[in-house]
Amino acid sequence: RNGVDAVHGGVALDANVCEGVASSSVVCTDADMDGADSNCAPFDCNDADDNVYPGAPELCDFSDNDCDGQVDEDCALASEAIAVARASVGVVSIPIANALVSYVRPAVGSDPAGFFLQAETQGPALFVAVDPGALSPSPAVGDSLSLVVDEMVVVNGLPQAIAVSGVVIDASGLPVTGLTEDVSGAADLVSALDSYDSELVSVSGTLTSDFSSGGSGHVSASLDTAGVTGGALKLRIPTSLQSLLGGGMGCSIQVTDTPLLRFNAEAQPHAWSGSELAGTTCPEVTVNQTVAGSATTVVIQFERDIDAGTVLSDGSQFTFTGGLVALAAVVSGSQVTVTTSAQTPGVAYTVTAASSVQDQLGASVDILANSAAFTGFAEPAQVRINEVNATVASGCDLVELRVVASGTMEGFQLLERDISILTFSDLDVLPNDYVIVHLDGGDVACDPAGSGDETSSTSEFPSSTHANNYDTAYDWYSTDTGITDTTNVLTLFDSLGNIVDAVLLAGDTIGAAASAAETQAALVAAAGEWEQVGGGIPAGGFVDDDFRAHAVLDLDATGTTPAGTSLQRTGDADTNTEADWTDENTGSWAANNTGQADF
Repeated sequence: RNGVDAVHGGVALDANVCEGVASSSVVCTDADMDGADSNCAPFDCNDADDNVYPGAPELCDFSDNDCDGQVDEDCALASEAIAVARASVGVVSIPIANALVSYVRPAVGSDPAGFFLQAETQGPALFVAVDPGALSPSPAVGDSLSLVVDEMVVVNGLPQAIAVSGVVIDASGLPVTGLTEDVSGAADLVSALDSYDSELVSVSGTLTSDFSSGGSGHVSASLDTAGVTGGALKLRIPTSLQSLLGGGMGCSIQVTDTPLLRFNAEAQPHAWSGSELAGTTCPEVTVNQTVAGSATTVVIQFERDIDAGTVLSDGSQFTFTGGLVALAAVVSGSQVTVTTSAQTPGVAYTVTAASSVQDQLGASVDILANSAAFTGFAEPAQVRINEVNATVASGCDLVELRVVASGTMEGFQLLERDISILTFSDLDVLPNDYVIVHLDGGDVACDPAGSGDETSSTSEFPSSTHANNYDTAYDWYSTDTGITDTTNVLTLFDSLGNIVDAVLLAGDTIGAAASAAETQAALVAAAGEWEQVGGGIPAGGFVDDDFRAHAVLDLDATGTTPAGTSLQRTGDADTNTEADWTDENTGSWAANNTGQADF
């Protein structure tokens, strides 16, 4: 042996052993230096993955580790332990050995970070709702992991471990793709959801609806597969990914190697990154909106994220009416900003995008939806949400906007949660002007004389003939049927999609908040347009009780007539907190609230 790898007392000191001596440290190569794996005989141990001696506990890595001719029989033991954990609730002590970390999930919205354990393609699998970064060692995809589950809960139908201990990484870098099951044709994906959830899957299908709120920080859309149709499946993705797929309707989706989650009886294929949607295709991309960003720039909003590699830097793929000329183009997500020759304020222009512009999924611009009109740049107004009443009889709710600085409100948009209440067209305003948005304008009770939207003056449709109008405010009517008076967020955007102002609203002091309201609150907070009094946001965001604790309260207790109590700003400062507001004053529509003075 040349003085290397000695054997003392018949016990191997390391991996290189004398012929015929079996050791738990044997690596099935030429361990005894005789030119063959004779120490492993009579087993065929020529596979480098066969890395333990016969009969030893094996790792669950899809190979015949113990050279007994059976592939990973110990994977079944890990699966049995996972099944026991899934069936348990409360404080427990369930050891799981040699399970693979199949996926590490980031924290998104109110969904916690965590990781998934699985040992066999057919499952079962377990979500561990513990941030792997908080564990030592920190689990990663491909780790063979042993741990003890200390507490189990069920959240919206999904079993999950919320406390673990004794984490040991037995091996790293193991393949997990063998765990993935293609469930595109599974007809029982919903009816037998307990047999699928948390398992690594691939899913192909078609989105049959546009995206809508899918809980805090997420959106979802109905997904039909070969096995399940009729909206029983929902593709759920972080809100940050939506611009990749646009509205979603008609996209052919491929979700690869991600855990299948659930919301009670609803099966939810998930993707947390664009790479997990590789192979997805969508219909041709459309131009949604165009606005002038400055006197020499135009921002073109597409339905989906644009591939910058398909856009020429000289802007020549964008043509304009009115003698306007493109000079350059820059892509940012779903927007293309085109530098132009000087625009004439107030002049109507149209821009058309060439079909050579493509989205990130490879779809070209639709030649039937490749243009949009816009108006030559004018300075946008500065506007605040100033007063709200969500309980006026017949749904005739009111929102008052107050102008801080003069400019145009063209393209401004008012949202309730993530739903558009109204988009303003050509409206130029001055400091101290008021704009009253009337809800449920299609109801004769709310708009008895059929008022139009006022653009030329505040008495264009006078109260003498339109009883619900205010002669000292621009009256605008929305077909939205009324403001939801539980938990809500009103958000005002300018024509470029910037948040101009926002307010969080709630009826009660404690309780769950609507997921769409939480999602919008996160968006508003990220823009710096809402925070808790004294600064900052709660550790978990504006969610449930923390949403209500920092919202303007009594949204459901305002008056049933405009003259009744409303929620109002009480001064001219704007700290972007609930301290700016009160619920104790009677309506002061189209006039300064108590504590306000003219700008």
